[in-house]
Amino acid sequence: MTHRCSAPLASRLPPFLIALAAAFLAILAPAGTNALAQEVRPSLAVSPASIAPGSSGVLVLSFTMEPGWHVYTWDADKTLKGIDFEPTPTEATPAPAPGLTFGTPQWPTSYNVEVNFTGQPTLLPVYKDLARVYIPFRVAPDAAPGVRTLKVSASWQACNDSLCLAPEDADLSVEIDINPAGAKAHDPSMTPGLSPTIFDTIGAAPPPPPSPAPEAATKGRNDTIQFNLFGLKANISGLVPVLLAALVAGFILNLTPCVLPVIPIKIMSLQHHAHGSSARRASLGLLMAAGIIAFWLVIGLLIVSVKSVSAVSELFANPFFNIIVAAVVAAMALGMMGAFTMELPASVSAYSPRLETAPGSFLFGVMTAILGTPCFGPFIGAAIAWAALQSQAVSLATFTAVGVGMALPYAVLAIKPSLADFVPRAGPASELVKQIMGLLLLAAAAFFLGSGLISLLAEMPYLAGVVHWWGVALFAVLAGLWLALRTFQITASGVRRAVFSIVALVIAGSTSAWALWQTDIAKSAYAMGDKALWKPYTPEAFDAAVKAGKVIVADFTATWCINCKILEATVLNSDEVVRALEAPDVAAFKVDLTNRKDPAWGYLKSLNETGIPVVAFHAPARADTKTNPVAKLYFGATNADVIDAVNQARSAR
Repeated sequence: MTHRCSAPLASRLPPFLIALAAAFLAILAPAGTNALAQEVRPSLAVSPASIAPGSSGVLVLSFTMEPGWHVYTWDADKTLKGIDFEPTPTEATPAPAPGLTFGTPQWPTSYNVEVNFTGQPTLLPVYKDLARVYIPFRVAPDAAPGVRTLKVSASWQACNDSLCLAPEDADLSVEIDINPAGAKAHDPSMTPGLSPTIFDTIGAAPPPPPSPAPEAATKGRNDTIQFNLFGLKANISGLVPVLLAALVAGFILNLTPCVLPVIPIKIMSLQHHAHGSSARRASLGLLMAAGIIAFWLVIGLLIVSVKSVSAVSELFANPFFNIIVAAVVAAMALGMMGAFTMELPASVSAYSPRLETAPGSFLFGVMTAILGTPCFGPFIGAAIAWAALQSQAVSLATFTAVGVGMALPYAVLAIKPSLADFVPRAGPASELVKQIMGLLLLAAAAFFLGSGLISLLAEMPYLAGVVHWWGVALFAVLAGLWLALRTFQITASGVRRAVFSIVALVIAGSTSAWALWQTDIAKSAYAMGDKALWKPYTPEAFDAAVKAGKVIVADFTATWCINCKILEATVLNSDEVVRALEAPDVAAFKVDLTNRKDPAWGYLKSLNETGIPVVAFHAPARADTKTNPVAKLYFGATNADVIDAVNQARSAR
């Protein structure tokens, strides 16, 4: 029987499962998140590959850049003076290796790129196209024979005329054979422009560091910070005024759309759960304030560590961080709206936003501070830049002031709740306020989720076609975990526990495996680029294949068509079928009908078909080949069916 999809088909969840969702996202974050951007591709080679003890060689670190992209030179941060810009220099550091001594790298010729962000033209030194860094080394005369792995740590920042990507780094390695009998000669073609004097630097003392520029000499003593509040600028000097400004900035964060919905929710929560005890209400409010201050104190600790400054920025730019925050914020919103009514283990209930406990209040404060991060740039972005240049004590004091300012209204309202008497404490009006504010929190969650997905798809474009499968896997894993947990709570039967645990494992494991499989296929196809077997369908590409006299195989598919995905995974992407489609006289096209307005729907209708999956096989060089395919296959076709259809189209020339 033929199965086809003709169009896409159009409870309450306990917080325990949402917490598990966040953990699932963190665990299954693909390892390629920090994969090297395609704009700049580093590689490492060695010449010669086989070397005798006592001889010299060269490590060749190459940066291959796409047209229009560049990286900054190794000394770019030292050559620019007097402007408010610090480029990220390109670095190459060989790792120590037993029996080898390294010299000073020879950097390639730089180019100048003109920019005009300072009010006058400025030339930035960059490398572009293909940049080779030569690192000389010498093998000790008594070095033991054998294969060694040489490693180089590289870092750079890719930019073009309109944007700069985040700084990247990579650890590259290459093998060299120390062999007295089988040594090879150096290959000059690998090192064009290599200076013969480069080997004189091996073992020499490194040159003294350059003296800091006059502008940099006073950098740490800059006592002025510039705040920019939506165009209203103010320069503030002195430690005490800066700390007061940071305090005010922290307070203002509570008035931003990111945080404002939390205030009435927390007030009502404190009023409801304090059971009339002013001491308990005050302690819970102060714990929430402590959570806010703790968050900003941790940020300050990261900022004062030079190596962690980039880590702080990367944290808020990390797509998985944003997605996990979205899940937690959504859980908070649903909890405030009363979606959680099921009994939870005490260890979980302690952190529920509807059950006021010490750890729950503290973590609520941390989440409140995190909610403010999308809005904190206009208020304290300058404070971060300023504090990073001050002493550790001053920096920590600045960020503590921000936390105190943000936490102040919660502490005050917890101690004196009469200031919030305008907020209804019970009844329909109270529930309405909770629901409205909960929906606004869901809006904040949507912001984090959207930001995370946009960043994720920018880093890994191949996920665009499979991200929905990870959504399926996420909820299937939650279903499996919940099934296993509730089974152990409901029954003491070992047999039932074992059976339903296996069922839960099958549900979670099968969907996760499917998502991983689909991701691997998408990733491989993306990496292949123009060399991929299945090319995107366009009328022009189809006509070109007809003129070339090729057998044409067209797979009509869509992201919402499950049967299409099964047919592709089990048949069209099988090794046997792939070998048949890789023949030089065959052109394979993927006709994506995900968009219902895609013109390719007209192609499908011209075949007298209205639903998918359909795989059409067109004979080469026939006038009516597009509307009159030799064969059509549907869901349920086998490898043999596809191969026979290809041969049938080939013979119908």
